[in-house]
Amino acid sequence: IDEAAAKVRISRLTLPPEIKQKELNIEHEFLNEIKNYINEGHTLNPIYVHDLRESLKIIEKRGTLSAESLYSFINFFASIEQLRSCFKDRSDLIRVNDLALDLKEFKRIEMNITRSILPDYSIADEASYELGAIRNKIKKEKSEIERMASSLYNTYKDYLTGDGMGVKNGLPVLPVKNTYRSRVKGVVEEVSNSGETYFVVPVEILDINNKIYVLKEREKAEEEKVLKALTDNLRENYREIVKDYEIAKRLDSLIGAVNYGNTYKGNIASINEEKLLLEDLFHPLLDVPVIVSNTVRLNKVDGKIMVVTGPNAGGKTVRRRRILPRRRRRQRCADRLSVT
Repeated sequence: IDEAAAKVRISRLTLPPEIKQKELNIEHEFLNEIKNYINEGHTLNPIYVHDLRESLKIIEKRGTLSAESLYSFINFFASIEQLRSCFKDRSDLIRVNDLALDLKEFKRIEMNITRSILPDYSIADEASYELGAIRNKIKKEKSEIERMASSLYNTYKDYLTGDGMGVKNGLPVLPVKNTYRSRVKGVVEEVSNSGETYFVVPVEILDINNKIYVLKEREKAEEEKVLKALTDNLRENYREIVKDYEIAKRLDSLIGAVNYGNTYKGNIASINEEKLLLEDLFHPLLDVPVIVSNTVRLNKVDGKIMVVTGPNAGGKTVRRRRILPRRRRRQRCADRLSVT
């Protein structure tokens, strides 16, 4: 490539000064506090923070959450409480304690969702008085269908084939003999292959079933009211919930990083603007019997230029990524990276 193109390519690889040294130091203070907390013998499992981004968008746009989405907030609020209980009394953990104390509890909202949404994401009878009343009426009408079916079977038994009461499409049917079809009023659901038997849903059963249909429509509308009310409760506390969500994600990330680093006896790097020293560096995800580690040393004495060569798939890119932080990080000891 020509000189102009090369300059453009190198400029794109210049580490952006987006994070100041102070912010890097704060990040390391967080990590060290969590590592010290774990080293004291405390078990600190990563917090499972549900992905609430889509739910928060729906809340912000004044939509209504599904029962499953609402139930995920129960687990989220439990995670918040776990984080608060771990760090709220640890004033010695300055950074983590300050963050944990910013977490707000939502006991009333959590209680309402727990009472209303069951673990299988169905809506509980206790979610509202009206919903419970409607469902009780549905149960009574279904019991009435069973009672009516038994009564009608005895009433028309002389016109039936004797095969017993059947069920078609969820409704009880009478097996009426072809010659007595006109004696039983109702809707024919099916006819036997021989044509001798008509499976009839009596009009009395249909009337009750129509009542159940109307009640189920009312049930659906009431369930929607419950979901809307619960979503409105979350919306009233939208800003605080978003703040808790961001804090929980940050702490979860920090805890996960420390726990994972401990699995391979990793160390938290210290910040030094004058030199870069990474001892026994290796990729932590390698799962092989023998791992070849490398030490990277860049400073004013040993030099600030490093040439890495080797065959394809030999580890050059892995080493580069370990030396140079991700896009949002910077180190003054290495200003540019040239890849050829």
